[in-house]
Amino acid sequence: MQTRQPVRGKIIHGISLLLLILLLAFPRLLDLNATRSPDEDRWMANTAGFTRKLANVQLRDLVQQPHPGITTQWLGALTIRFDNWETRKLPVVIGNVLLIFAASYVFGQLWGKTTGFFTILALGFDPLLYAHTRVYAMDALLSLFAVVSLGLLLLWHQKKENRYLAAAGVTAAAAGLSKLPGFILAPFTILLLLQHTIAAAHGAPQQTTKSEGRTRQLLSPLALYCVSFFAGIIIILPSFGLAPRSVIGSLAELFRSDEYQEKHQLGAGYYVRSLIFFSAPLQAAGLMALAAAVRRKKLPRRLMTQLGILALFAALFWLQMSLGAKKGDRYILPVFAALDIISAAGIASSLTATGKRNPRQCTAAVLALIVLWQIAIIWQLHPHNLAYVNPLTRPWFGMRRHGWGEGLSLAADYLNAKPNAGQLKVASYYPNEFGAYFRGETVPAHQHDTAGVDYVVLYRAMLERGPHAWETDVVNRYLFQTPEHTIRLGGLDYLWIYRTPPQSQEP
Repeated sequence: MQTRQPVRGKIIHGISLLLLILLLAFPRLLDLNATRSPDEDRWMANTAGFTRKLANVQLRDLVQQPHPGITTQWLGALTIRFDNWETRKLPVVIGNVLLIFAASYVFGQLWGKTTGFFTILALGFDPLLYAHTRVYAMDALLSLFAVVSLGLLLLWHQKKENRYLAAAGVTAAAAGLSKLPGFILAPFTILLLLQHTIAAAHGAPQQTTKSEGRTRQLLSPLALYCVSFFAGIIIILPSFGLAPRSVIGSLAELFRSDEYQEKHQLGAGYYVRSLIFFSAPLQAAGLMALAAAVRRKKLPRRLMTQLGILALFAALFWLQMSLGAKKGDRYILPVFAALDIISAAGIASSLTATGKRNPRQCTAAVLALIVLWQIAIIWQLHPHNLAYVNPLTRPWFGMRRHGWGEGLSLAADYLNAKPNAGQLKVASYYPNEFGAYFRGETVPAHQHDTAGVDYVVLYRAMLERGPHAWETDVVNRYLFQTPEHTIRLGGLDYLWIYRTPPQSQEP
């Protein structure tokens, strides 16, 4: 009987893990062709070029774009030869799911199995992150590599095992090579390691002999991290090892592009609103639970320090992205991922609390309801999950800019149902993505007033583009007219379809 119990426990654990993997992966793999973001075609083309360079052993020229999206291209290379859109996206989606489990393992090792479990729930069913794990792009990979790297760093500091520090360096390199803002991890970690070195030097007894050996011992973590970081860059992007100046020059192009010098700049408060409108209910619950635990002084000092490091990273990343002229809600996705981890720790702390005021069963029931609510939100939006807005703050969303291709297939479906749809000419925002679903002719939205255009499709992503943007001119021309049809997603008016010439609203 004593031998059966551990075996039975392992079997149950294995089955539970398999079911959780299926729960995370299966819905993400459904209807991957139902939504196309404007960046996905470009990144598939980049992956094709990346794969050709690999096949021809042109390892000096692997950089296709300054972003640089190398991890996306490595994953995408596995299925780039397939013509099917859904098949091409499979490795990227599965890679994101595996990173969620990696984060769960790391933080479970750091803070216990309960936190590890809630890390899976927080990351896996964060509606915003969920949506981006289904996109053939870099934002989700950047976010997940970043939190895994930070978790490994904290795990090294707690357990003093160098393998974790080496892995932190490699995953930080992967984050930066997913998208350039991820490189902030390197200086952030180096500063933390320097602080650790200084604290260790002051905290240890002074020795008059073997001072060189002691200095080497104190600096070895910093050296190990730096070596692992640069080794990770060279392994993931061999071009850096073969032609470093060329790679650095290519990556620097991003800072001279419209990404940082766009005309229609948004205000400094844009990302504050992003946090308000795209956070998840479970994040709010976890942060409130964490605040209650701090107020009751129930958190160990080490845990508070570790959570403070995660919060500091989130704040610095948010500040970094606020400096760029071009802003987009997905650009601060790593901030949301860090908040997911922090909220998972808060949830775990609430379940371990004791006392009549916080019965464990009641807390677990409330948390289960919130998780089920988020799953219901994801299911309701599927497959247009990029339309997510926090239901608690949605009433104040107004006419804020939103959208990255989701819903265009619905507009095409509406127009495809028209008689002689194949002869219709439609001016649409994101014309390539709309045209992938529409049977007639598609032209860009700025050609709305050219001869022969039958319908104009306006998209919520055209809003808040600034007074000098052509999108604003088109919106002002049509938005206050009466649309023939309005498509709503997630409780918001998302697309407006106008018959040309626009029909005035009757008094």
